Amino acid sequence: MKKENHNLHTDAPIHAGAFIQLHLAEIGMTKKEFAVRLQRPFNKVLMMLNGKKEITPQTAIGIQKILKLDAQVILNLQTSYSLQIERNKKTNGNLDADIELLEHYNYSFMVKNGWIAETRKKEERVEKLRSFFNVATLHAVNHLALYNPQFRQVSSGEKKISKEAIAIWLRRGEILAADIKTAPYNEKLLRAILPEVRKMTTTDPREFFPGLVSILADCGIALVVEKYVSRSYVSGATFWLSGEKAVAMLSLRGKYADSFWFSLFHELAHVILHKKGNVMLNYTDQTLRDEFDAEADEFASNLLIPKKLYNAFVKKSSFYSGDIKMFAKNLEIDPGIIVGRLTHNGYLNHGQFNDLRTQYEISDE
Repeated sequence: MKKENHNLHTDAPIHAGAFIQLHLAEIGMTKKEFAVRLQRPFNKVLMMLNGKKEITPQTAIGIQKILKLDAQVILNLQTSYSLQIERNKKTNGNLDADIELLEHYNYSFMVKNGWIAETRKKEERVEKLRSFFNVATLHAVNHLALYNPQFRQVSSGEKKISKEAIAIWLRRGEILAADIKTAPYNEKLLRAILPEVRKMTTTDPREFFPGLVSILADCGIALVVEKYVSRSYVSGATFWLSGEKAVAMLSLRGKYADSFWFSLFHELAHVILHKKGNVMLNYTDQTLRDEFDAEADEFASNLLIPKKLYNAFVKKSSFYSGDIKMFAKNLEIDPGIIVGRLTHNGYLNHGQFNDLRTQYEISDE
């Protein structure tokens, strides 16, 4: 009789029957003799040994008496194997469906920007996207509130907004924001530092950006700036990673300073004014904006250029370069912000005084 060896070295799931067969071979007992000792029909025992029939607790106890193998070990092997089989069925069953979804995700863009690893195999792309979104199946992405907020409309005119593009961008923001350490959210402190943030509009982003990230983190806000994802038509977003940590995310689709600052204060307005837990998307298309955006716009507009002072300026109808520069100097803000407001309100033509508008190159890396 051979020496017993109950150790099994394998990374793959193994049915308890296979384990028993190894032991039978080691001790020199035939399957037929084992069936007789177990007092079970031979065909049933063969099915059990070949993994086609589950081992019951009663049978496991009988095996323990005959082969001196722990009944609990036998049942644990049976459970682990059955669980893995079900997992494989679920994974393989969803794979084809997820492959069909691949065309909706801009995989090459994600690779180009280092957000995901390159691979040409569709099955591997599915797995990498699942890992990126931290989901078992890509179909789950459309059921997660953060990646699939309640869209007011998925198309505007001839523009076809991609929900997957928005999901990619928001998930990227979530990943980056998770690495930014913040204090618990403090609305009072946030309101108090807004004038200090406003003064940063006259400085270079290489100077103000690290300080901006830090001062907002002290208020419980993770500031994330990430590349615009084509067909998302989103310039900014606000969401919460927890009840104590908000995320203000900007896409920098437009690189002008006035766009950056207005978008930033727009997102901060959402944090201050609107309910925690909601995902607020700042669309580039005005037809997709709602009353919450109107409130955030009003907040940002008045913070950058107080309404009373702005109305007094436009009442003079003197929109020359020198006038704009002087007004901006008095307000201690970048003159491009004045140009942007005047253009938006129709007092200037698009492109007029663009020499007063600063362009930014910002990265949070």
